[in-house]
Amino acid sequence: MLLARDHFGILARGGQDMSSRLHWALVVTGILALLIVALPSASWAQAVKGTLLGSVTDTQGEAVPGATVTMTETGTNSARTAQTNTSGNYVFSNAK
Repeated sequence: MLLARDHFGILARGGQDMSSRLHWALVVTGILALLIVALPSASWAQAVKGTLLGSVTDTQGEAVPGATVTMTETGTNSARTAQTNTSGNYVFSNAK
């Protein structure tokens, strides 16, 4: 049986170059690490929530502060309301 010792002092059978084995072990480890990190984030990317921003103005283009804005989800007919700020802007967070 042929044994070879690499630069780390590890014995390997068959005389295969240990630097080649180490290289492939690092490549496989790197690929596995990327998959572990990438797969969960890919599933998070499928979320269907967002932020809806807008503004309310009158016929002259002036902001309408304190206006009530209603957002209705057509699938469930559930409604949410928001008030415009002093600049006439409103925000709906986590909109579906």
